[in-house]
Amino acid sequence: MSAFDHLDEIPPLQIWPGVVGRSVTSELATFSYLELEPDVHVPEHQHVNEQVGVLIRGAVRFRIGEEEQDLESGATWCIRADVPHQV
Repeated sequence: MSAFDHLDEIPPLQIWPGVVGRSVTSELATFSYLELEPDVHVPEHQHVNEQVGVLIRGAVRFRIGEEEQDLESGATWCIRADVPHQV
């Protein structure tokens, strides 16, 4: 398995209705490229791997654990393993 890939070559996966993603995953971390339709809700969930991200465009309300913020383009986040989160 190569350490390299290209976003266009990662098959898209519908995660929830209105949410399509492509992910690069290692043993302990996941980097996801997600596309959300307007006004879509990502339900609370959690996973064993850490997840980091950056908002490319648009705006979302994001909750990680007990912390909630309205995010705009350029915002980043880091979700520790097993921490509930929703968008």
